[in-house]
Amino acid sequence: MTLESMKEKSEKAGHEGLDAGTGLCCELCGSGKAKLLYPNLEKVYRCKDCGFIFSFPQPSLETLKKLYSESYFVSRQSVATGYDDYIRDEENIRRTFQKRFRTIDRFQTKPGRVLDIGCAAGFFLAVARERGWEVKGIEISDYAAAYARKSGADVYCGPLESFEPSGEKLFDVVTLWDVIEHVRQPRRDLEKIYRLLKPGGWLVLATPDVDSLTHWLFRERWMGFKDEEHLFFFSGKSMTQLLKQCGFRVVMSKFEGKYVSLDLFKRRIGCYSRNLSAVLRKFFQPQSGQNSNFYVNPFDIRMFVAQKI
Repeated sequence: MTLESMKEKSEKAGHEGLDAGTGLCCELCGSGKAKLLYPNLEKVYRCKDCGFIFSFPQPSLETLKKLYSESYFVSRQSVATGYDDYIRDEENIRRTFQKRFRTIDRFQTKPGRVLDIGCAAGFFLAVARERGWEVKGIEISDYAAAYARKSGADVYCGPLESFEPSGEKLFDVVTLWDVIEHVRQPRRDLEKIYRLLKPGGWLVLATPDVDSLTHWLFRERWMGFKDEEHLFFFSGKSMTQLLKQCGFRVVMSKFEGKYVSLDLFKRRIGCYSRNLSAVLRKFFQPQSGQNSNFYVNPFDIRMFVAQKI
């Protein structure tokens, strides 16, 4: 079965959904008409006019604040929401950011001023500071912002919409690592980021790619569909279109992976195939004291580099 035929099958699975009058408004084209992407994903819709995929209805800011509590960062149900243990995974997260910084260095050749939106526990800020950058973070979670501040990071706690950097200098680079899919109004946030950047400044973000082969293979079981936290589902085309509408020029788009532990990798594989997970558990057991962390790229997280024009 080809990728195009899988898409067609997926689209036929959805039924007539929402029309104008429900309060729905597509973030990409403004349409008020949408249909369910999959019958058993009750909140995930596809715009009938432009095909953009999103969750509806959107949660309130208060609901999101409650979601991103300490239990989000240490979750027993991380397949559905949150992380196994974000703090304990610091080594892998920092290694991932070190690798991603190599891409930033290609465009911003010397350290400047960086704003990390959705900075969580501040691990990217720490990596940037070690590389000579002046750093600032924004984080909606009280728990994560407090943790980041313990290391001396300058972190504003709250949503981007309420961040008012009066008297502050503009930024050379703004980053959003696996964040844009979580925000309630990505267009509004991207327009504000445009205003926060210096002329010619860089926006660098990563987000799950709903047009990836991984999604079309596993459909509603794709890890990108997280019921409570993921609100928008971008493809390379839709993200590029939205960035262009907000005044950016995309100069790079590529699939990007992460450093993970072998144990986490095996459990994630189990979400797609129990048999394969069982094989991995049987034949891939790290020896005592052996480092079981490694880089993996499932080609369903897309990284964008865009310039303010």
